Amino acid sequence: RRLDRGGLEGLVMLILPFRRIIPSAFPPVTPGSMAWTTPGTYTFTVPAHRNFNYDVRGAGGGGQGPGGMVITTPPFGMTFNPGGTGDTGGTSQVYLQQNPALLNVIGFGGQGGANQATGAAGTAQGGDQNITGGGAAGGAGGYLASGDSPVQSGYGGYGARATRSHLRGIILIGQTLVINVGTGGAPGGYGANSTPFNFAQSPGAYGSNGAVYISWS
Repeated sequence: RRLDRGGLEGLVMLILPFRRIIPSAFPPVTPGSMAWTTPGTYTFTVPAHRNFNYDVRGAGGGGQGPGGMVITTPPFGMTFNPGGTGDTGGTSQVYLQQNPALLNVIGFGGQGGANQATGAAGTAQGGDQNITGGGAAGGAGGYLASGDSPVQSGYGGYGARATRSHLRGIILIGQTLVINVGTGGAPGGYGANSTPFNFAQSPGAYGSNGAVYISWS
């Protein structure tokens, strides 16, 4: 007997009454990103993802403090006193709380300025790319204006930068990432200075704070 369309569909359902749609093994992914630029420690719950990307930047070192000039005798000799060494910038980091050995991306801070020279740049580890000095900027060195012989103190070194990407399965949905953002290094103190001759001193500057950026898709 000839079947119309409706009868044919009914026959198929009768023959295959238990057919079903197999759900996807993975939940849907909503791409997104997060940025942490204020120093401190944070946590982040891993969302559904196909891949994850990290960009970790260490803080810059503090600038060296301004030098000073001291008048000495006999008559009117001068002694230069260098400014204090700037502080090292703070470390920025992201790691997997459940297993830091599996995921731990670190950008160390730059060294402080000293001896009228720029501080050493920070190094990085744990990334696909570990870029020495690729992170936050160091602070400017202090400045001494002493007649015809101005003296510029050393700048703080740049922090490091580490970047990493990985596919789904390295970390799991619902696990916790711990994020640390480093603080920029403080500038060094003033060198001793004789006030009667009013040698002008400009302070050193703080290094820039670190940062951590995460994105997923």
